[in-house]
Amino acid sequence: MKTKTTLKQKVAKTIFYALLLVFSTTVINSCSSSPEDDIGKTDPPKETPTLSVSPKQIENVATSGGNTKITITTNQSSWSAASDEGWCKITDKTEKGFTIVVDANSTTSERNATVTVSAGKATPVKITVTQQGSAPALSVSPKQIENVADTGGNTEITVTTNQSEWSATSDEDWCNIADKTEKEFTIVVDANNTTSERNATVTVSAGKATPVKITVTQQGAALALSVSPTEVLDVADTGSTTKITVSTNQSSWNATSDADWCSVTDKTENSFVVFVAPNQSLSPRNGVITVSAGEAAPVKIAVTQKGETPVLTVPSTKTIELPPFRNHYAITVTTNLSEYSATSDATWCTITDKAGRMFYISAEPNTSVSPRNATVTLSAEQVAPVKISVTQQGEAPVLSLLPETKTILFSSSAENEKHTYNVTTNVSTWEVNMTPTDATWCKLTKDVANNSFSISADANESKTARGPVVVTVSAGSATPIEVTVNQKAQAYQNNEDFDYGEGSEWD
Repeated sequence: MKTKTTLKQKVAKTIFYALLLVFSTTVINSCSSSPEDDIGKTDPPKETPTLSVSPKQIENVATSGGNTKITITTNQSSWSAASDEGWCKITDKTEKGFTIVVDANSTTSERNATVTVSAGKATPVKITVTQQGSAPALSVSPKQIENVADTGGNTEITVTTNQSEWSATSDEDWCNIADKTEKEFTIVVDANNTTSERNATVTVSAGKATPVKITVTQQGAALALSVSPTEVLDVADTGSTTKITVSTNQSSWNATSDADWCSVTDKTENSFVVFVAPNQSLSPRNGVITVSAGEAAPVKIAVTQKGETPVLTVPSTKTIELPPFRNHYAITVTTNLSEYSATSDATWCTITDKAGRMFYISAEPNTSVSPRNATVTLSAEQVAPVKISVTQQGEAPVLSLLPETKTILFSSSAENEKHTYNVTTNVSTWEVNMTPTDATWCKLTKDVANNSFSISADANESKTARGPVVVTVSAGSATPIEVTVNQKAQAYQNNEDFDYGEGSEWD
């Protein structure tokens, strides 16, 4: 039985087939379109980040270190490299590579480092670095010590090793190890008191390194004879004793003198005394002590003694003060010399009446107020000069005025009134001043050429007397002299009964 199709169903069926046709056409067009038709329609696939290095392994780097150049290939804009060990360094970085610098390995162990190279989003690349360890090493400098003096000596030894510890030993007790530090020690060789050469070996050891032997050779002592001190010089004229120490590797020794005033006494196994007798002359003298011992070369000791010390002194004080008038001062001289001289450096001070060990210092009168000085010098051969300081006092300072009037009263007009004073003094300079200094009406004139000064006054036109003005004359330390000056006021009545003074008026 057939089902009857409705109009609605037919319409829906028609629409379905139409849509199906459109879809099919679109798909067919998409599949058959050319690449040019797709430009701009979809994004291209992204590039994969890449990073590679060459080489990726650095093996068996020598213990002394080394450099390796690394090449980098990447499509990233930048890159970096880092090491995980301080002895493995990154240097000389360029756009396409860098250098790995490996320091020397001072240890005996192999060591490893990793250098990581990174570039943007690319997977980092690791470069492995392997360095060999050092072989056990030990060296010393110097390795031979030859011809050490018989007196002994010290030699500093430098030790170089990659082992953690080291030691040094000697096979002879006269060859010692001292002053050991981390990298050094000192070989100390004692004095050789025999005449034979001798040898020692110092062995330096360090861990697994091969030990190093240092050979030490010391000379034998030569035939020896020495003394101390080697000379006895400038012995005082009063004499002396000096102990001499003798050192020798000979079985016996002897000492002799070539002068009877210089003798050998108190001899012991290793010393003797040089006795020098007093020298009672003024002349110095010389002697020689000879010390001998077996086949050793003799030693000579020079001995010198001063002559009796020349004496030239004055027992009295070396500073003399004399009064200003003429006088004489006796000087007694102590000397063991046959001749001496006495001189003065000032004409007013002379040497007189010199006889034997006495003379006089004579002084002329001093007419000035200033003290004066002179030096008297005693001289003789072989002695230092003796100086006597002489000081003569000056006269007492004198100052006087003529006329002796000490008060001046000027009339009010002061016409033809002038007072002149002559100054007498033994002082080289004198001064005259007035007080107060602003009293300009009182005129003071100094005449140095004539040793005088004058006092005058201007006319007083006021009704007030003026003054006092004090004129002071001074000369060194002499007592100053004062002259008092006043001036009358202008009179306005006949009255002889007046007073004067600054600010006073006439009645």
